[in-house]
Amino acid sequence: MVKIQVDCIGSIFEREIQLDDKVWDLLLNTKSRDEKKDLIFLLTGENTELRHRSKKAIELFNKGNIGSIFVSGGYSGFATKKGLETEAEATANYLNLKGKIPANKILLDGRSLDTLGNFAYPFVNPLKENEVIKDMKSVLLVTEKKHMERAIKSATKIISPDNLYYSASDGDYNPSLLIKAYEFAIEKALENIKNRDPKKVLKFLEEKHPFYQEGWFDKSIMERKYEIGKRIISWFAGYNKAD
Repeated sequence: MVKIQVDCIGSIFEREIQLDDKVWDLLLNTKSRDEKKDLIFLLTGENTELRHRSKKAIELFNKGNIGSIFVSGGYSGFATKKGLETEAEATANYLNLKGKIPANKILLDGRSLDTLGNFAYPFVNPLKENEVIKDMKSVLLVTEKKHMERAIKSATKIISPDNLYYSASDGDYNPSLLIKAYEFAIEKALENIKNRDPKKVLKFLEEKHPFYQEGWFDKSIMERKYEIGKRIISWFAGYNKAD
């Protein structure tokens, strides 16, 4: 269950995260974003031609109620190869050069290779320059509406729902069948973690998740798809799960 505050009616809902479109519209459009927030937490992995997530972050920041923007994401573990810069670096450059966000208001972490890692690395084991994130009490999560469910499920394994706010960007999220299977399998792998347990999540990623094992990007794309396919099957079968 995820506790979500809906300010327009002054109530606290406790609902399963699987919500229909009508309820999602209510939550994503009425939870207060006008009060000051410590930071926007911007997930990479967006369409880099349209930059819907980044544009939403710029819009929210420019309202003057946000302390900083935190950009999280290295590469997708499904990527053909690593780029010359991480997704977080490329997004931070866009925010600064195109969005005119001051560089000293942008924090970034390029270590993660999936949505779960986007939250685990910065909050559990922050980089030295990002240790301030431990003191953040209000985090405004930005991603597309169709990706928000996945993002919230990952975030609430790491961050208290009481500190988490949501704002959906424009744009679509249409993952491949392999990625959809992966997302369902990750839920199975984490089902033993009933409440927040950030350290256990990071331990799972570093010890049992193929993306985070040494030499992952040295393998061919076919080898990686085969390996993650095997791990998906094992997660569904109840093996290699988070302890």
